[in-house]
Amino acid sequence: MIPDDPALKSFGLIWRFSDAQKYTQLSETEFRRLQPLSEDESLKRWEQHVYSDASPGHRHLVQLCLNRLVRLPEAPAFISKSHDEEIRVVQNLQRRIVAADSTEVLFFWHAEVAAKTDWHLFLEHWNDFCYPSDDSNILILPSVGKAVAYIEERWYVLDRLKTGTFLEAQGVR
Repeated sequence: MIPDDPALKSFGLIWRFSDAQKYTQLSETEFRRLQPLSEDESLKRWEQHVYSDASPGHRHLVQLCLNRLVRLPEAPAFISKSHDEEIRVVQNLQRRIVAADSTEVLFFWHAEVAAKTDWHLFLEHWNDFCYPSDDSNILILPSVGKAVAYIEERWYVLDRLKTGTFLEAQGVR
């Protein structure tokens, strides 16, 4: 059941977190830690943390890659295609990113759709945030200096500046 919160009830991807039969059902406590951002706030945070231009054509990681505005490493940090690889996702992320459970994270499905939560909730429910059929997602840990790009079961763990976009840290402006 979704708590009586207008932001949660209007969140377009709430089904990923509220359908226990098909996906998952967050507890009331977990729902309090998932804060969908408005479209305006998502775009603002995208420009602040991902890419400084959120105009049409720059609102999705795949678009940025296709337009050669983003250069990801040739090889991902790890993949999660098989069941064995999936059960190691949390371990792989924790080995590459040192963060407290309460560390704030921003998760972008694309520039207009994002949520703020904490590192622990993301790790507990990473497969509800990231679907193999998703074109791409971006996870930003603003206070840690790390970002994660997830593209079709490939995980790229990137260093980023604590201020500025993760692309600026990759030499892209």
